[in-house]
Amino acid sequence: MFPAVHFTLLLIVFVSLAIFYRERPVEAKRRLSLITIIDAVSVIILFYCFTVVIINYLEHGLILDLDKRSYFKYNLILIGQSILFYTIGRIFLGPALRSRIFLLVFWFILVIFILVNIDLTSFGLNLESLRPEEKGAYLSLASMFALYSIVVIAVWENSRIWWYIAIISLVTLFLLHSRGAFIIFLLAVLIGYNILPNFKKLTVAFTFSVILIVFALLIGLEYIFVNERMVGIVVNPFEDPSFLTRILLAKSGLDDIVDFTFRGRYGGQIEVFGYIGYYIHNILSYWRQFGLIPFILVIISSIYLPWRLIHRSSKGFLSGVSSSYRRLLVVLFIYCVLSIILAKAFEWYFLWLYVGYASWIAQSSLLQQKIIKT
Repeated sequence: MFPAVHFTLLLIVFVSLAIFYRERPVEAKRRLSLITIIDAVSVIILFYCFTVVIINYLEHGLILDLDKRSYFKYNLILIGQSILFYTIGRIFLGPALRSRIFLLVFWFILVIFILVNIDLTSFGLNLESLRPEEKGAYLSLASMFALYSIVVIAVWENSRIWWYIAIISLVTLFLLHSRGAFIIFLLAVLIGYNILPNFKKLTVAFTFSVILIVFALLIGLEYIFVNERMVGIVVNPFEDPSFLTRILLAKSGLDDIVDFTFRGRYGGQIEVFGYIGYYIHNILSYWRQFGLIPFILVIISSIYLPWRLIHRSSKGFLSGVSSSYRRLLVVLFIYCVLSIILAKAFEWYFLWLYVGYASWIAQSSLLQQKIIKT
């Protein structure tokens, strides 16, 4: 039950706020008439992937893994999730940013819910009060929480409160047992808010980090040192089971990319290992699953075009867009790009939330320029 719940949280919050802060009919009509290049590339990617899924279904029928899960159904749901989160980022996230009080209150409720249900013995959430045997490390929830925290920090960046939001978010992500979300969130905030190049800010960040570590130790020394997943990758990565497994999966995936360079090897991980989730855990998984063209287009839509947008903002291209909205784009860029390079595969549909938001930013700037000219 719970893994499905986190999927709807962002949708409910952002859509509700966007409806409340809806634009006037004239503004909405102008916005709908502007389609960005990010929109066009994203549509091509998702349609191409959908076509690959359909063609493989027609040629090979249902591909099942050892758990009897259908790869056809898995990818159709994934494409649907990607479209949904692109729509949230493209249409609803921007208007929702106007209500920073509501965003903060919802963030606080989410933090309380997570902390109340943390299980320090099994490392993750224990939700057996909601459903029997419902406990574990919910990594998608951690991704959602990290992204949502970045949004809340952005709308409060002009207040000192954002420091507290960042620190509490780090503690929560650590307890959620997602080292990828924890480390990448930390880097995104440090780099995105210019803390790393600034000695004074870095000193403050280091001080808060020490406080964070002390707080974590107070939670339980046994938890910190027994939790091999969170600390093992730092202490000795070449004895970390997850790290070693990912190296093995990457090697298998790269072999498929070499052997099937243009069209990829759809479902190759099932043929080799027997399970759907044994794919390459980075952006190369697009190449392995769907071929070279979608891989190149994903790089264009998620890295090149947003980077170009951020670069042009330094030259005044986004002058009509709020500074906090521009900062949010930068931090989301850092978080999502690092995620797809280091940890997240083609199934990470949260990427499309960020891509959709980048398109919204581009559209907002174009719309502002159009209004000025008229």
